[in-house]
Amino acid sequence: MKKKEKSIFRTILTAMLMVLGIEILLLVAALSISHVSSQLDQNAVDILKKQVDNRSSYLESILSSDQNLSNLSERINEVTEELIDSGEIDIQNIGTNKEDYLPLMKCINESMISTMRRRAVTGIFVAFNTEDLDEKGQKDVIPALYIRDLDPDSLPARKNTDLLMERSPVELVKTMGISTDKGWKSNLALSDESTKRIMYPVFQAAYKDHGQLEASDYGHWSTEEYTLDGDNRPAIAYSVPLILSDGTVYGVIGVELLSEYLNTQIPYEELQNEGEGTYILAYTKSSLKDDGIVISGIGGINGKNLSDEEVLRNSELTLYKNSYGDYQLDLTGKRYYISMKPIQLYNRNAPFSDEQWVLLGVVENNQLFSFSRHVLRILMFTVLMTVVVGVLSSLIVSLRLARPVRKLSSEVAEAQKNNSTSLKFSNTGIRELDQFAGAIMQLNKDMVTVSTKFLRIMEMASVELGGFEVRTDINSVYVTDNFFSMLGMERDPDEILDADSFVKIVKNFESECSYTTGSDNAKVYCVKYDDGDVRYVRMEINKEINRCIGLVEDVTKVTRERMSIEYERDYDTLTGLYNRRAFQRESEKLFREHPEKLKHAAFVMIDMDNLKYTNDNFGHDFGDRYIYEAGKGFADYTPKGTICSRISGDEFNLLFYGYDSQDEIRKVIAEVKAAIDRKCIVLPSGRKLKLSISGGICWYPENTKDLKLMKKYADFAMYQVKRLRKVIFRSLIRMFITGMPVRNSRENNSGS
Repeated sequence: MKKKEKSIFRTILTAMLMVLGIEILLLVAALSISHVSSQLDQNAVDILKKQVDNRSSYLESILSSDQNLSNLSERINEVTEELIDSGEIDIQNIGTNKEDYLPLMKCINESMISTMRRRAVTGIFVAFNTEDLDEKGQKDVIPALYIRDLDPDSLPARKNTDLLMERSPVELVKTMGISTDKGWKSNLALSDESTKRIMYPVFQAAYKDHGQLEASDYGHWSTEEYTLDGDNRPAIAYSVPLILSDGTVYGVIGVELLSEYLNTQIPYEELQNEGEGTYILAYTKSSLKDDGIVISGIGGINGKNLSDEEVLRNSELTLYKNSYGDYQLDLTGKRYYISMKPIQLYNRNAPFSDEQWVLLGVVENNQLFSFSRHVLRILMFTVLMTVVVGVLSSLIVSLRLARPVRKLSSEVAEAQKNNSTSLKFSNTGIRELDQFAGAIMQLNKDMVTVSTKFLRIMEMASVELGGFEVRTDINSVYVTDNFFSMLGMERDPDEILDADSFVKIVKNFESECSYTTGSDNAKVYCVKYDDGDVRYVRMEINKEINRCIGLVEDVTKVTRERMSIEYERDYDTLTGLYNRRAFQRESEKLFREHPEKLKHAAFVMIDMDNLKYTNDNFGHDFGDRYIYEAGKGFADYTPKGTICSRISGDEFNLLFYGYDSQDEIRKVIAEVKAAIDRKCIVLPSGRKLKLSISGGICWYPENTKDLKLMKKYADFAMYQVKRLRKVIFRSLIRMFITGMPVRNSRENNSGS
């Protein structure tokens, strides 16, 4: 295939662009190997993990401190037992009789307020009950004291004016001097969701267990937000049961955290990416080592990149592991990165230890990895600008370097156009190019001299020679005067040829003229002239980068001598069939190299009956005629592909192959036999003597698959048949000569 040519400008530009491309590849490879983007991403992830870890530790310390109500519960138990011992209250009626729970509330309210002041909580409550809550009706109420501090971080006000009463008996409101809130009620209704959140789980766990554990072991943080009836401020609470020394469970004590205040303890602004992160306080019953963790929001949801429509409070979310070992969440077409840290709040054997609290730091992936993407864009822009500047610089340099070469090339083209034999180039100012131009001019002079000498040598040669030269770079053709006449074509000597038209002429000549290819890849064409003469012309072509040189030689005499020798070597001169050597060669080649083509085959050995008798009685000319007619019959009537040969004298061998069954071969042999039987020669007496043959057959593969054995079997079979036919053949000859009738074959003891 011819290599595509390129201009000097394109060559220089390509080289410079390749260098630029290598530099860019090295730069990109360096960036890729250094993993800049992945390192920046990892840094962002590490920072997020550290922030969430610090905040979870802080939150765990606050919640652990808030849930430490041991001193308060012990104080309440002491007061309760004192009142019981003094007979002032009946513990069994403390959940229904005001005379029993009101004195206790009056005794413990100061301790409750004091405990609330020392904790980072927004409220504290106590509720009394000694009955199974599952057996109480929805209309039942539970006496409770519920006090709220909306700003626990500020200094306490004198006389508790900064507190609000949410639930308490009327009598207690008057004596404590604390203002009631807008949703104040005297007790907790069992039907309220708030009661179920802050009292039911803890009380029932201790009640069913008969208070066998420490009160702190039954402690429980509400896993869902609640709002008091008549109030719209969501909150969560921690509750512990009130258990007397005899195991009597008579209520719960707990603290409250308003969600608004809880959110101040998990400030999303500290998360990176311009405050686009979100904190979620949640819990799960799944193992933190599993993939596909289901979490439920507890109430601490602080941020602005997850709206209430996307993550609802108290809703369940399924988190899946990501490539960094953390978790991811897909919501509303966005993917969020989640760093999750556990918050240990319960003892291992506590009733609610399966509720694992966690703090989630949530940042949208695009926000978390925005810095690395920004750096990557800067790097890509730098690479792009490098490419643009490099390409422009390469164009300018290539143009400047290619200009003198183009000038030299245009002068060469002009000289060729004018068919000038003397070249002269102008000075380019570049030493190497000027030296090159001088060398070309000197080489041109030398080539003119050599060409003249070579043409004289060709004219003196004893064998007719011709030739051509095609220059594809300058689209020119040179041919000798006798080139077209040697190929049997007539051309106008004044017609100007270009490279394309000359190549087209040669291709048309090859397609119309038969040829053979020698071992040296030269082609010998059989050229037929209009007067019937046939000549053999050898053409050898040598192709170089920009030119093609061909030599044409008349090899008619040599070719005819070679063809005659080859024919005499392989063919019988009398019948034109293969001789013994050729038959042996072709048969062995078929058996050795292409046994799959044999399928069902038959080796037939044939002998001309009474050829010696014919030679003795009518002369060898009639014997040769006898053999010739038989050979012509085999050549004309055997199917294409059958190997036919005259082995010697009156012996012929036929190899039929490629059939699907013996019956097909038998049918073909019968047709050939019938055709031979119809042939005859005319004897001196004017009578016609029909040809008679005897033959033996060996079948492939039924008899044997070996060629030598097939010959032996066929020879044996032939002579068995020939012995039986001799008597019949002699009787027929006698009849043709004398006209006497032939006796019955049985009388002559002959067989067929």
